[in-house]
Amino acid sequence: MKCAICKQGDLLAKHTEVVFHKNGQTILIKDVPALICNSCGEEYFDDDTSQRLLCLTEQTDPIIPQAIVIEQYQAVA
Repeated sequence: MKCAICKQGDLLAKHTEVVFHKNGQTILIKDVPALICNSCGEEYFDDDTSQRLLCLTEQTDPIIPQAIVIEQYQAVA
């Protein structure tokens, strides 16, 4: 499948890191499955992964102000 952004690269199944910012907090979720363009680096998530990422960001509430929360995608089910 070709990338919808650059129209040149192929999409490869890989794992990536996703960073969210919520209420002044930075949330890093590691090992997230995605299709990643080998030309421009654009990342695509399927519907299930997108929904799970949304749930993870809603559940994550760091105790320490301005802390970085690191979640492992596979470990949080």
